[in-house]
Amino acid sequence: MQFLVADSQAKLSGIYIIRNTVNNKVYVGSAKNLHQRFRRHLSELKGSKHHAPQLQNFVGKYGVESLRFELLAACAPEELLQREQSFLDAYQCYLPKLGFNTYRVAGSPAGTLVSDETRAKIAASKLGKKLSPEHRAKVVAANTGRKASVESIAKRVATNKERRAALAPEERKPSSFKGKKHTPEAKALLAAKAQSRKPTAETRAKLSAANKGKVISEEQRAKLKTASTGKKHTPETKAKLSAARKKGYTAEGKEKLKAAAKNRVYSPETRAKLSAAAKSRWQ
Repeated sequence: MQFLVADSQAKLSGIYIIRNTVNNKVYVGSAKNLHQRFRRHLSELKGSKHHAPQLQNFVGKYGVESLRFELLAACAPEELLQREQSFLDAYQCYLPKLGFNTYRVAGSPAGTLVSDETRAKIAASKLGKKLSPEHRAKVVAANTGRKASVESIAKRVATNKERRAALAPEERKPSSFKGKKHTPEAKALLAAKAQSRKPTAETRAKLSAANKGKVISEEQRAKLKTASTGKKHTPETKAKLSAARKKGYTAEGKEKLKAAAKNRVYSPETRAKLSAAAKSRWQ
């Protein structure tokens, strides 16, 4: 492979292109040091370890001598991905008929189309594979403390909804917990975790902001009413509710309720409902 970049530009960062003397197919990439990237491509191709299968197959058939490494544009390191993407879109070298690139998006496998056959091979290779305790520990350590952003969670939820909606009813997998019940031990563990979990002031503020002004639809109200109709509390639950009422509010809690009620303005409709509910209690 020939390095057709001037000596004065060899160590610059920029976008490069690998052409060949056989056809019009190209490979586009970016590098912080052009000569170092050239040497890496050359080493991987000679060792049959290149990450781009099509380029490696081409070299296997026509030889590495048929390739030429050229500079497309020099740019600052922070502009590399943006400039590379513009050249990828221009050459469309991620299409098998036009080039050797594997990915459609610069620096990422996003947008790559995987055939059903490839998916089946990947699934078969991982079927029955178990992670070692050391590997599991590393995965847990890597994910501990990591929090997904609100945008990431929203995207994940939207994607899952779209996938489920696209499936036919018979193709949808039922919930793995459907029809099952928690054991008394599991319930006790869940209750203990819930009681020990205290949301931070920041989390409370977020929950408050998210719920402020939210109006429950008539359909949702009907569902809640239907779910609660005929449901009776167990003696244990009644005892817990009674104990919680007797405990009363703390001084801080009373002040918060007082402050919240002070500036609250009820609509005429809400006033009418409260009045009707109060009258029904005394009849």
